[in-house]
Amino acid sequence: ANAFAFKIDDIEERHSHVNFEALATSSGAFALKRKYDKTVLQAMSDGAGIAASAVSGTTLTTTAAAGTLGTANAPINIETDDNGINLMLAMARLLDDESVPEENRWFVAPPIFYEKCFQAGNKIAEVQVSGDATSPLRNGLATVGTLAGFRCYKSTALNSTGGTDQVTLTDGTATLATDGSENIVLAGHMSSTSTASHIAKTEVVRSTESFSDVIRGLHVFGQKVLRQEAIVRGVVDFA
Repeated sequence: ANAFAFKIDDIEERHSHVNFEALATSSGAFALKRKYDKTVLQAMSDGAGIAASAVSGTTLTTTAAAGTLGTANAPINIETDDNGINLMLAMARLLDDESVPEENRWFVAPPIFYEKCFQAGNKIAEVQVSGDATSPLRNGLATVGTLAGFRCYKSTALNSTGGTDQVTLTDGTATLATDGSENIVLAGHMSSTSTASHIAKTEVVRSTESFSDVIRGLHVFGQKVLRQEAIVRGVVDFA
């Protein structure tokens, strides 16, 4: 469960020229969403059944793919042309090997991954790869359409800045570098993980200690990895 709460003083509300309550509530809701993303993605990373380094509690993990998926000690350098899309293709093939359906596959990475993939000179942005002169891929919208059979998403929760809202590599063998140049990327199928939002509400109550309103929000949720073989985890480096 995560929550936020703040006060709106009566005098400040009367003299303010902006709707601070709406702005702050929106900011608080975004913070809850960010923590939700981090928690679910962390569960997926910890429960990934296909990874290059051992994951506690999984049975499918193999070290044979170390050079393909990357580890904290030997990440895949996506500075090199096409390494990003090649990693996605390798993830798709590993899911194929586990007989994971091709429909409803997803891929999630930090924003820096897409920046490197679409930089000038990278073939992923060329028309002969996208196959359509009007394809939305031509303007960098990686979340529209599919790449390597994946519906693509991005999340700042995968930024390795060492903060409390970032996913970390907890595989028992090494931890993700804290220099901010290494990141986790995940791919899988919709059936791999279940999540439920039990309570999501915002309410206004009158403060008993001051002339102000208290605005607070609550989000209660849960998640569970159901199919370890339907999640692939990679580690990339962009430095």
